[in-house]
Amino acid sequence: MKMRYTDLPALNIDMLELYRERFQQSLTELADASPNSRLAWNPGYNYHYYDDGRLLTAISDGGVFSRPHFCLPLGNLDAESLASQLGTLAEIFKESGFCCFCSMFVDELYKPVYEEAAERCGYFIEWDYNDDYSDYVYSAKNLRELKGRRFRAKRNHINSFIRDFPDVEFLPLAAPMRADILTVVEEWADEKSADVNNLRRSDYLPIKYLLEHMEELAVKGGVIRLGGRVQAFAIGSEFEDRAVIHFEKANPDFANLYPLINRYCMREIFPTVLEVNREEDMGIEGLRIAKQSYHPQKMLRKFRAYFMKDSCK
Repeated sequence: MKMRYTDLPALNIDMLELYRERFQQSLTELADASPNSRLAWNPGYNYHYYDDGRLLTAISDGGVFSRPHFCLPLGNLDAESLASQLGTLAEIFKESGFCCFCSMFVDELYKPVYEEAAERCGYFIEWDYNDDYSDYVYSAKNLRELKGRRFRAKRNHINSFIRDFPDVEFLPLAAPMRADILTVVEEWADEKSADVNNLRRSDYLPIKYLLEHMEELAVKGGVIRLGGRVQAFAIGSEFEDRAVIHFEKANPDFANLYPLINRYCMREIFPTVLEVNREEDMGIEGLRIAKQSYHPQKMLRKFRAYFMKDSCK
């Protein structure tokens, strides 16, 4: 019996242990591939998954964000293991009526693996790249200490805020804060006239998901409280010597809250990690300026791969 996308099990929190196992075997540092990110944004992609005992591959029908694709397979990924899975993936795409045989969120690290596996299976790859979706990775020590001339403005902003608001407090993320954090997100969405249930306009639903599953997903983060209210928050994950910050928001009525929540989190919540991935800027100019102002030590480039034999339009 030929396999279709709808025949595959849906990606959900029930398969978290398997996903974590395959992710830990992988060498990728992309935030998109991390368990919490993939599960939180899953409503926008409708991922199902195929696991052959070596590689776990998330497959999307496109959802609301993209076209049908499979993600970077997780596990001990090499040319042999990928080549052995490509035939099944191609069959799933064909039987599901998906036009192009496409892979998204491909870590640059694995481009040679993709090329060799494609050649073994009689494909060639057309690569697509957009700099808007590269992950920013920083030295965690730099973000904790903010030393040197290049971080002078950040230190000044933080010191100015603390002088103006000496009663400001930082608290580690905890379940009773959920409603207050979601209120911050709702107010942010209202300011931008965005429907919180529209995944293309608001990250309310992914944030809500992580907050609802804080314990199972080992979500970490913190909030800044001022005037009896949560005014800023950050939500992330930790993987041995590195962290990922998935979401960070602050009340725009208070200048300099972002540098404050950033440093507090790195000092209090992630005190031992070596690197922190603060995800992509999505081509948003203000976000790009903010992320570049922290001087990333590297960028993680991700690609889209189109597997071609004849033509695919």
